[in-house]
Amino acid sequence: MKISDLQENIGNYESALNTIIRKRETWQNETQGLLIKTLNEVVENYKINWHVQTVELAKNYGGGNLALKSRPAGILKKDGDSIKNYITKGGGLIFSQAYNGDIFVIISYPHVEDIVKQANHEVLKRLKPSQITRDLILQKVSIFLQRMAEWEGDTQGSSLGFKFAKDDEMQYVDENYLFK
Repeated sequence: MKISDLQENIGNYESALNTIIRKRETWQNETQGLLIKTLNEVVENYKINWHVQTVELAKNYGGGNLALKSRPAGILKKDGDSIKNYITKGGGLIFSQAYNGDIFVIISYPHVEDIVKQANHEVLKRLKPSQITRDLILQKVSIFLQRMAEWEGDTQGSSLGFKFAKDDEMQYVDENYLFK
């Protein structure tokens, strides 16, 4: 092998680096602004206890999220004289920038503290920033809402049944019991 045989691989490597720079510039100059503007418009039009977050972990490593706010789960547990009100930590639609400038679209599922574990995140898509349009953002919001409705209505695979362990004994708790 001769040193000149490396030329093609050198060209491929330099091309990959230039592609990363272009993707990062597109995200910074166009896509992130479009994403945040579109998500804010959704939140303004549909007031369902959600908000938009701009994530700036570091330059060229950020994102934007549409997140459901935490809320009471409606599950109460009496322990002596105190009552614990469990909280549902909301899910989110995440547009996260990868190290190479690609954007991952991810759904983060809700969970009920100490009762329902958070499901694994679901990666919907991996995109170049230039592929993200207003229509694509709205499509992903629609999918996110479908998944959240499914999560709220489905207890398959969940240990939820309003049971709490106490001294190795299962105790069924309901609201009428708590407030006698």
